[in-house]
Amino acid sequence: IGFGFGMLTLLLAGVVGYTLMEVSKINGMSTKVVTVRMPSALQSLRMLTGMNRSLAAIRSYLLFGKDKFKAERAETWAEQIDPSFQELKKLSANWTDQKNIDGLKTVEAKYDLLRKSQQKVEDLVATNPEEAKKILAEETAPLSTSIRAELKAMSDKQRDLAIKNGEETTAVIAGLNKI
Repeated sequence: IGFGFGMLTLLLAGVVGYTLMEVSKINGMSTKVVTVRMPSALQSLRMLTGMNRSLAAIRSYLLFGKDKFKAERAETWAEQIDPSFQELKKLSANWTDQKNIDGLKTVEAKYDLLRKSQQKVEDLVATNPEEAKKILAEETAPLSTSIRAELKAMSDKQRDLAIKNGEETTAVIAGLNKI
């Protein structure tokens, strides 16, 4: 009888130990989704939206020459693009996908170039609108398009990784239900 109870105790301890390990995996995956995957995707999309808004503002300023568009562009950089970019840089310390890490490096390399290019366009609107249009078409817009493509790819990848983590969590839970 003692031997039987001992074996049951060992079996129960093994099942509890296994369950604790699997619950720890679930916790780790859930934490990663909540603290890294979703915030990264959201900040990428927030920055992407800011890039679109900024480009629209600079184009509007070029077309209409109204100072409100200059103010809108400056506000977008200060309140949307810069904060999102800084947050992405912080979040990237916990990224596991090399494509996202490389994508952020690409964005970082072009980030200040875009800001300066938009400023050049803005500065030339009053004195040389044709040159401003040329810089917008040949420099500003392509830089913006490139950065937006990277941001979209990063957001999509983070979403895909979150879905994968969710599927892994579901598989672990299914395995625990079989015990």
